[in-house]
Amino acid sequence: MQPAIRNCPSVKLVAIYSRSLKSAQSLNAENASLYSDDSGSGRGLDDLLRLEEVEAVIIAYVPLLSCTEELILNIETVYLS
Repeated sequence: MQPAIRNCPSVKLVAIYSRSLKSAQSLNAENASLYSDDSGSGRGLDDLLRLEEVEAVIIAYVPLLSCTEELILNIETVYLS
């Protein structure tokens, strides 16, 4: 599976987050840093959101509404504080 974002020339994919590293690796996203819950210290969602090169976040799939709410709260915490 390839990220559809690759077809958008004005956007650069810099990082991918998934709950598992295996899932993030399955996207075969060359030149994108991988972050996941099981990647260890410094490679979690909060770390990704603190990257200076991240200007936008795309939520491709979130199976539970509560996960969406948690992600939005994390984004607000990082960018608005």
